Amino acid sequence: MQGHAQSRNNLGCIEGRKGNYDRAVKHFLISARMGHKGSVGAVKMVFTNGYATKEQYADALKGYPDAVEERKAMIGMKPRGLDTRNIAAQIV
Repeated sequence: MQGHAQSRNNLGCIEGRKGNYDRAVKHFLISARMGHKGSVGAVKMVFTNGYATKEQYADALKGYPDAVEERKAMIGMKPRGLDTRNIAAQIV
């Protein structure tokens, strides 16, 4: 279960406002592992207030840079075997 990083962060905020801190942290962790920097800060805030564990905070700190590196690697990749010069002819 992944989704969109910003959407997961938003869900974490909604759950946090409701007082469902366990659910909020789960959404923030997923979002942080997807490379959402704000979610790392949210996990830190929840941890500081005593609603997240040290392990969860460490997970967010580890998952964020891993996701950023993966995204950087993917940006450098190009699809192979697709000639974009004459794409209309390839579709037909």
